[in-house]
Amino acid sequence: MKIGIFTDTYEPQINGVVTSIQTSIEFLKKNHSVYVFCPNVKPKIASTDTVWRFPSVVYPFQKEYRLVLPFNKKLKKIKDLNLDILHIHTPFTMGNIGLKIGQKLNIPIVHTYHTFFEKYLHYFPILPEAWVYKYAKKESEKFCNQCDKIIVPTNEMKDQLSKYDIQKELITIPSGINVYEPSRQEITSFKKLHMRESKFNCLFVGRVGLEKNIYFLIRAFSEIISTIQNCHLTIIGDGPERETVEKKVKSMGLTDNVTFTGYLNKKQVYSAYHAADLMLFPSKTETQGLTAVESIMCGTPVIGLNEMGVKNVVKNKASGILTKECISEYSTAAIQLLQNEKLRKSMSEKASILGQEYSYLTTSKKLEELYEEIVVNTPPAKNPFP
Repeated sequence: MKIGIFTDTYEPQINGVVTSIQTSIEFLKKNHSVYVFCPNVKPKIASTDTVWRFPSVVYPFQKEYRLVLPFNKKLKKIKDLNLDILHIHTPFTMGNIGLKIGQKLNIPIVHTYHTFFEKYLHYFPILPEAWVYKYAKKESEKFCNQCDKIIVPTNEMKDQLSKYDIQKELITIPSGINVYEPSRQEITSFKKLHMRESKFNCLFVGRVGLEKNIYFLIRAFSEIISTIQNCHLTIIGDGPERETVEKKVKSMGLTDNVTFTGYLNKKQVYSAYHAADLMLFPSKTETQGLTAVESIMCGTPVIGLNEMGVKNVVKNKASGILTKECISEYSTAAIQLLQNEKLRKSMSEKASILGQEYSYLTTSKKLEELYEEIVVNTPPAKNPFP
């Protein structure tokens, strides 16, 4: 097959959508031709035969997304690729361009619903929340109903979207993970650089934004450290709240116990998972929670909230612990696990086993089979640009 991927975010950017795309491509490109259509970034990166980058500007409300300038002659050349199927990962400018091309060329379209947009209303503070919610819901419905199939990463997300007026079939296929196995030296080096060798080490990996419940994380860690003084938190990632969170950490007297690393590469992040005793991940807005999955696959238990996608990937009292959104309950769960080495080791072993269902070999095979099924049942493409 010839597969076209349309996305408003791609490498060198680092986020869950990019990870999901790259992981599936690693599998698919062994037997298929895969083309990525995405925005260019600054400094500019040259396009290749398989990655086509288009001029863009920063999206004002989500700095890691970019708006592609649609009037580009290169878009017409896509027809010459004779693509069999399009997979749209984001519903912004690149996603809408993908829709138009798919409709004109009669190419089937699959869309993965990565982000539950109604949980991101805080990025539009100047507009009435009820209006923004209604608009986000309406736009999601409009976009999804122009596609042939909608992929959701968890059954929880499927249930949420079932409440929308979406007429297309919702199919659950988790975003797969291709685990990197760091060497003992890599793990040790990371611990020396970003953690504390003589302490319990907690970890958070994700966007430093309100939707990740980042201030809850800091308050909960403050409670943890009041009981376990030799505890350290490493925060990997960046985002709009980072500067404010760093000030909050300083005002709470936690500077010596919290390290902010910013974005790190894949090898460093996996070294972090292996070096940590616990992953603290209190987000309530996940469609899946890829970093929670990565942590579990590395054998590091996750303390999460019994909310959204996370409760689908963290098996309570097996690969981690799920709690209510309560500081005392959350911090108590973390404290108990840190203080009980036998239980922590048992959960670590269970986490490694349970995490295998998210191997990219399994999830990407399901994706490949879905593509093949759709292509077989779609009439040959037409040429709208004679």
